[in-house]
Amino acid sequence: MSKVAASRGISLRSKNGEQLNVYELETMTRKSAGWDIKFSRIRDHRVFRVHLSDAQMKAEKLVEDDFRDTPSFVAPPSEPGHATRKVEFICERLKRIVTIRLPKI
Repeated sequence: MSKVAASRGISLRSKNGEQLNVYELETMTRKSAGWDIKFSRIRDHRVFRVHLSDAQMKAEKLVEDDFRDTPSFVAPPSEPGHATRKVEFICERLKRIVTIRLPKI
């Protein structure tokens, strides 16, 4: 990720120049087959909701506290017509950057 000067401050971008927004975890609600997660953009509190299945959590070796202990997440702007949203964060427990595509709800 790199920082690029923007007209209103600093813009966070991926290696390929894709704009990234910074979010925080607002809610993480247990459902029968996984978790419904609500993220809030730090700058202006815009939100998006996604679903994380138990199977995907197991495949990525993630636990609930990995999300609750993460201070911020990055995600590119929503792509119109796509049913998923990419979310990335640094997982301290796993010592790696986690990149997951989650279905929107």
